[in-house]
Amino acid sequence: MSNIYVTIDYYNKEDDVYVLHFPNYEVRQGMVYSLTNYPRTTSMSSN
Repeated sequence: MSNIYVTIDYYNKEDDVYVLHFPNYEVRQGMVYSLTNYPRTTSMSSN
């Protein structure tokens, strides 16, 4: 199992809310893969 990480993009003190950000494409794709359990592809195509 690989480690998936995010960075804190913004913090709103008033609402005590953190906005998180994926630091790069590979990390984002890893998270999508871990949540959906679909096979990874080497390229993305748009319809």
